[in-house]
Amino acid sequence: MSKELQSTSLLDILPENLLADVQIYAAARALDDELQKVTAATRDALILPRIDELSEEVIDLLAWQWSVDFYDELKSLADKRNAVKQSIAMHRIKGTRRAVEIALHMVYTSGEVSEWFEYGGQPYYFRVRFIEPENIRTEDVDRVIRIINAVKNTRSWLESIGFTRHVPTGLYHGTVISTNKTYRLMPPRPHDVTIRSGTYHGVGVSVYKEVVLRE
Repeated sequence: MSKELQSTSLLDILPENLLADVQIYAAARALDDELQKVTAATRDALILPRIDELSEEVIDLLAWQWSVDFYDELKSLADKRNAVKQSIAMHRIKGTRRAVEIALHMVYTSGEVSEWFEYGGQPYYFRVRFIEPENIRTEDVDRVIRIINAVKNTRSWLESIGFTRHVPTGLYHGTVISTNKTYRLMPPRPHDVTIRSGTYHGVGVSVYKEVVLRE
């Protein structure tokens, strides 16, 4: 019958001839409690499998020990644990485009790297876009630069940083019913008009008199 180490007593593994000795039997009984304490303490040496159970103080020490460059002590415990979990894999790919994106995603959950040949820039330059902080502040710009410089390769140069902010707005639509009537004021039109044409002749009599005044 198999037993776990935590539930195994020293008396269970000693041979019968030794257990027959009263002094050895008493010594084994005395050591049992201490051995159980040591066995229980060995669990504390398991670090990686128990990161989600470790205290915040231990997580901070691990971040220092493993050189987590983008570690933020002001972040929540869950974010700290995630940073420590990613640190070993991050050191393996440090100096690559993927490392920069992972580091940004761990702090801002967003961010995209574009190499110079993808947007027609100067050789060995790159830019970062689509970072979505809660509030865009000067501290965020400085923080992004520190994160990028910690994980990028030395030959590459950061050209620009682009932040994205989503402002939720509502779209409203409605309908209206209206009645339109048009009045036109025009000159009156004549009715029953007869147009006739003809030639007429007439004679007139006039009297003319001229008076000349001389000096």
